[in-house]
Amino acid sequence: YLAEFALTLYGWIADQISLVWAYRLAAIPLFISFILYLTLHFLESKHDKAYKMKLNLSP
Repeated sequence: YLAEFALTLYGWIADQISLVWAYRLAAIPLFISFILYLTLHFLESKHDKAYKMKLNLSP
């Protein structure tokens, strides 16, 4: 139901404003997802390095 509502809302927005702007609005969640992915990847990498250093330091 939610996906159908989102498509209807997106179609309504595309009708109200130009289609180009509708595509730009559709790209916003993709951009946010990409930023979150990069952040989580960086944090996981940082955590992994710290964990490996901790393992090497323990006797």
